[in-house]
Amino acid sequence: MLTDKVFIFNMVYLITMNIRRYVYYSEEWGVDITNVMMIALTKITSFNISYQDGFRDLDSLIKTSSETEDIMDQNIRKISELPSLLDFIEYVYFFPAILVGPFYDYHDFRSMKTRK
Repeated sequence: MLTDKVFIFNMVYLITMNIRRYVYYSEEWGVDITNVMMIALTKITSFNISYQDGFRDLDSLIKTSSETEDIMDQNIRKISELPSLLDFIEYVYFFPAILVGPFYDYHDFRSMKTRK
């Protein structure tokens, strides 16, 4: 599944950056970008899961989940077509959310942006 591959790639990259920072810059003061990368990791993974849900119909969502509330939430938040690259980058690196939170998925970001 694509979701697993994206998550594994992002986690390996984040772990590599943490190890690199620990080995090479452990005694120096510097800017730590791994905090921002952790939030970006959750956003990219959440986007990927919502995009994968966009290819599933409501019947397959019902088969994989036992909670009706979860099924309706997945159905509302699914992404059926990819946004433009600019919209995706804007979602991942939206300044107020990347530094202090809160975390929200692409559906909420799109609703906030378009005011729907």
